[in-house]
Amino acid sequence: MFVSIFAALALVASPADGQEPSAPQRLSFRSVLTEAWARNPNLRAYEREAQAVLDRADASASFPDPVVGFSIHDLPISTFSFREDMMTMAQAEVRQRFPWFGKRELTRRATRKGAEVLAADEEAYALELTDAVARAYADLWRVVRTRDVLSLQAETLERLVRLARQGLAVGEGAQADVLLAEAELSALSETLLRLDREEARARAALGAATGSGSPLAGEPEDPDVFALPPLEELLGALDRHPEILALRHRMEAFHLEARLARREKMPDPEIGISYGVRATHPNTIGVGVSFPIPVFGALRADRLAAAAEAEAQAIERRLQGRRDALEAELRSAWAEARAELERHRLYEEEILPQAVRSASAAAAAYVAGRGTFLSVIERERYVLSLRERLLTTRAAAFDALVRLATTSGDRMRLLGGDS
Repeated sequence: MFVSIFAALALVASPADGQEPSAPQRLSFRSVLTEAWARNPNLRAYEREAQAVLDRADASASFPDPVVGFSIHDLPISTFSFREDMMTMAQAEVRQRFPWFGKRELTRRATRKGAEVLAADEEAYALELTDAVARAYADLWRVVRTRDVLSLQAETLERLVRLARQGLAVGEGAQADVLLAEAELSALSETLLRLDREEARARAALGAATGSGSPLAGEPEDPDVFALPPLEELLGALDRHPEILALRHRMEAFHLEARLARREKMPDPEIGISYGVRATHPNTIGVGVSFPIPVFGALRADRLAAAAEAEAQAIERRLQGRRDALEAELRSAWAEARAELERHRLYEEEILPQAVRSASAAAAAYVAGRGTFLSVIERERYVLSLRERLLTTRAAAFDALVRLATTSGDRMRLLGGDS
């Protein structure tokens, strides 16, 4: 990836023998993200919960069960005879309550709002999952690319140690140069161990996010650096944020519950059909309609409607507060993304190129006998730190752009963004 400036010092050293390793499995952020959306168990759980709510809505809006009854009327207790009194009759009856017009549909709509709330909650969780995947992927990419830089640096330092020892053997070098080069090499080895630990943590996090059950293997590709979208465009789409939609659906559900509670003041009619059998006289049939008297139910319905309206008003106020908070978070995320992009540009186009030229000049002066080995080491150490910062700034810019997309509530932008 990056070629070490120490290569300028190894003028008499032969290049290391290259071996063609087998191509590892490639990973892209979009493929990992798509897999996480498709397989994450927590995300998939929302689908089953929403289906349960829909089934419950259909069940709650169904007709009440009919009632079947059997009775005996006017049976003389002295003889228990069905023939002694003409009024003695065995009767079978079927009764059915019919909810007042609109009640069943209101019940269904109010319950189904729970499924819409769950769909919005699912989208909100998908945004959180996207942030987690982006952070882990950026960390993995940074670690792998930093290891590449350090590995090249270590190879160059090993060649430099051999050169310093050769110079010391013929009396042209100093023991301090050899020790300094070996110390730098040891420091790189310690850094590589730290990177191994960070890589294991990032791969484990990606494995958990994608539901694979094991750390995610593969070589990460360079993350896309999306174009910074206009802030006004993001603010205009904020009303479609899943958190906003979830609050709206909850508010609508309470409004429907209030309407349903008011409808309960209208009693449901109950229609009954009976058939009576008498031993010595003709059989009879009967039809009747009954209505509950809303003596206590009307007051209860008014209180339930008032409570539902109060809940809806509370959510409406909370909705405005959450939207203001999301707008503030979006402005902050946009400013952070712009700053991270500019910081990455500065390191890539100005800071690192200037440091590379300075290190090259120090290396050339040392080879010509006009500089010290310590100055070369210090310049190269600075260049190495800048290369690591360049990787860090790119990972930070990528993470900031993903966080900007998720803060705006539009995760699909990540699949259609330009690199």
